[in-house]
Amino acid sequence: MIKTIAIYLPQFHRTPENDEWWGAGFTEWTAVKNAKPLFEGHNQPRVPLDNRYYNLLEKSVMQWQAELARKYKIGGFCFYHYWFEHGRKILEKPAENLLSWKDIDMPFCFSWANESWIRTWGNIHGGNAWAPLYEQKDDEGKGILLKQAYGSQKEWTEHFDYLLPFFKDERYIKIDGKPIFIIYRPSLIPSYCRSDMLELWEKKAVEEGFPGIYYIGQNCVEGDFPILDAKIDQEPKSYFSKMSYDGEQWEKKGNVRMLSYDKLWKDFLERQYGGDEKVFLGGVVDYDCTPRRGEKGTALTGVTSEKFHTYFDRLVQKSIRMGNEFVFLNAWNEWGEGMYLEPDTSNGYAYLEAVRDVMDKYENVTLPKEETHMPIKNVDAVYMEELEKKDKKIAKFLGYFSLMSSWMTLKEQGKNLEEFFVNQKISRIAIYGVGVLGKHLLAELKNSKFVKVEYGIDRGAELAELAVYKPQDKLPKTQMIVVTAVFDFEYIKNSLKEQVDVPIISLEEIVDQLVSEV
Repeated sequence: MIKTIAIYLPQFHRTPENDEWWGAGFTEWTAVKNAKPLFEGHNQPRVPLDNRYYNLLEKSVMQWQAELARKYKIGGFCFYHYWFEHGRKILEKPAENLLSWKDIDMPFCFSWANESWIRTWGNIHGGNAWAPLYEQKDDEGKGILLKQAYGSQKEWTEHFDYLLPFFKDERYIKIDGKPIFIIYRPSLIPSYCRSDMLELWEKKAVEEGFPGIYYIGQNCVEGDFPILDAKIDQEPKSYFSKMSYDGEQWEKKGNVRMLSYDKLWKDFLERQYGGDEKVFLGGVVDYDCTPRRGEKGTALTGVTSEKFHTYFDRLVQKSIRMGNEFVFLNAWNEWGEGMYLEPDTSNGYAYLEAVRDVMDKYENVTLPKEETHMPIKNVDAVYMEELEKKDKKIAKFLGYFSLMSSWMTLKEQGKNLEEFFVNQKISRIAIYGVGVLGKHLLAELKNSKFVKVEYGIDRGAELAELAVYKPQDKLPKTQMIVVTAVFDFEYIKNSLKEQVDVPIISLEEIVDQLVSEV
């Protein structure tokens, strides 16, 4: 049975280091509580349900989290693990406490966050609402708080010896008896020690009675895979990494960069994988890092728990077909970046309920025992085909809803789609798809003095008031073709390019462009 592992941030308790760097009493809640709404409708500050600003050093808190996770079918937590130069640790107490609290039923594993700690939340990188109170550069002005370095065999052995009691815990998550150990950025480990260190740990694990260690890379680059058993497509970071800072995909609300929740999910749900690489899929609940970075932050638009339910369902389906044991979610409690499943005052338990509903749906779907990177073979084909059909219908109607909602927003602002064509100096168009959306577009432009709809293109529909050609027919000349189909735009565009030499644009793009100008 496939399980969900939620990324877990252990920074909800005081440490001497954070007191020194950021001020007495600093925890993750400091940024969360002091967040400000930076544009109209901005969902900040985020407030935990029942004002549960917890302290992770309290046993009752971790007991509550474990019970909540079990109730809503979270299969385990992936704790960020911090181990720096000379074995320096930080934020280790929650995991160490859990190790001693054997009565708490909380499956867990580690992701080694193998980066140096720098003042990325403060003025060095743009500032935010609260950092100026505490910000101080080091003597060299670099803002390095904890340096990451890997040492040699002595340091590697000390690190393994620290991890070993966790690996031996019955609650530690394993694959085929191997404790899974995630490395946040494998490429940061110098090449001179990368293989030697992991091979040493593997050897020691075998000496301790394990079949080995299951290494997973969390944010991989080309060349990482030979030393790993698998990788995680970590979202939303892998999506962000493909974009330039000033790319067309970004919107702006005030000074905050915005990205579409729908486009982000669409990107990684449609992503294709090949070869023998084992890839675990990662989803994202939400994202808004303005509590940490203020106006220099990034947030997602169009986020709802209903959309998350639909997208997470598809992510689990895809993971099952890939033969994966786990699906990863970002995150359980990344409140400072808006990525959390824990209940809040805005959504209650809606995101947790979505996870439970989806996991219940696939509870009896088993994984293949061999070739786990290949598509699953022992799931009833008819059942999966029906799921796909339903999923496509849901996604289609969500697309319709999103487009019509934006269109209605324009109407409420007194704007007409005619404005787009006027701005583009286009006076003659054809409409591809004369179904519901095509008829609405035709009606909107019916009385236009500037834009004339010359004909329609459709595989089967007909209109009394407009000539309609089939896509394979010889199409009359026009200045632009508007595609009203919510899906398959790229396919339609490429097929039309073989017949016509005019701009081909989607109705969705027209509406989005006009909305952005409102």
